[in-house]
Amino acid sequence: MISGNSSGGMALPDLAAALAEGLGEGFTVRAAEGYVAIGHPVLGLAAVVPSDDETDAMSAAAELTSLAARVDVKYPSMHFAVSAAGVKPPWVVRASSMGVDILSAMARASATRPPFDAESLSRVAGALAAGPAPKAPAKPTDPDKSLVRMIEACVERALGGQGAWVAGVELSAADVAGPRFMLPALLIAAADKWAIPVVASKGKGGFLIRLSPDPESILGYRVSGIAPSAPLLLFLPIVNLVRRSFSKGECDLNEMIEVFARFLRTNGLDSGAIDDVDVRVATSA
Repeated sequence: MISGNSSGGMALPDLAAALAEGLGEGFTVRAAEGYVAIGHPVLGLAAVVPSDDETDAMSAAAELTSLAARVDVKYPSMHFAVSAAGVKPPWVVRASSMGVDILSAMARASATRPPFDAESLSRVAGALAAGPAPKAPAKPTDPDKSLVRMIEACVERALGGQGAWVAGVELSAADVAGPRFMLPALLIAAADKWAIPVVASKGKGGFLIRLSPDPESILGYRVSGIAPSAPLLLFLPIVNLVRRSFSKGECDLNEMIEVFARFLRTNGLDSGAIDDVDVRVATSA
């Protein structure tokens, strides 16, 4: 996105209107996001920003070039900036004579630039009218890998070299700390024993857990984010939970799964009908 700092207070709609009037017939002029796009069936494309910042102007041209490529028009847009100053480099046009300056610059450059035609201009104009390309859906995320490794190390130390058991299946520390495996239940159960879990953003620090529905995860949710206010406030409840789960020399985590299931029921959560869930754990202090 272009910053669009104005020169002389000129807003984009005003700049577009002034350019349309100054360039005259044959030019297509459209206000875009942060710049004004102009096109001509012979002279090609250019982006104009309402400032004298060349970085903004070049970024605008890159955006217009990218937009043209979306409709299979391969043409490198020219870039212009507007200034009230009399002395100017080639890419700056005078606010008092924008149309003349841009027309002259584009005409001079057209001899050495790729060919352009009316059909290409029509496609680019349609893309400008349609607006920016829709953003791609966000890819599934995982919490910070180094933080997950530290959680795994805490679990491994608490297990003392032994495995943990759930429904008669032995799990490793990596299984218990896996964001798509048992980590959702581990964090919720640790919070249940240590403090007060609250769905939404209320409550005071400790740590924030983000759960995201994931049909490929073992529990229907994966942990997509963990934000501890201090590492100690995250690791202590985890170690405490694992150690308290030992009975007759074995670590039985079935209760941990029951706590997680109860959490889902209590808060009306369903992996098929809920977006990301933020669970803030408030410390008891």
